[in-house]
Amino acid sequence: MATALIHEIPASGPDSLMPVGNKLQDRINILRDVIDSKKTLMRNVGEEMKQLIEQKTQLILRELEAIWDEANKRMNQKKDEIYKEIEELNKYKTEMERIFKKLNQIPCFD
Repeated sequence: MATALIHEIPASGPDSLMPVGNKLQDRINILRDVIDSKKTLMRNVGEEMKQLIEQKTQLILRELEAIWDEANKRMNQKKDEIYKEIEELNKYKTEMERIFKKLNQIPCFD
């Protein structure tokens, strides 16, 4: 493109190259602007991705905490059930000991 413009302009001196130089500088400036806008876009996309990752991480952490809390709740319920069963067994044991004690007090006749 720039080559075509150079060939169109008569080579009469340095002044005749000024429009080509200006056009090239304009195009360079446009390219710089495009590059800068793409860099800005990439930075913005990077920030958005970072925020999304942080949000997803927080969501996952909250879900894991909820699962952990539910597991602890179930474990505590199960533990309470086991303690109640142990209490019942201890009551049964105490009753059996009382019965055996009474049986031991009865004299045996051979």
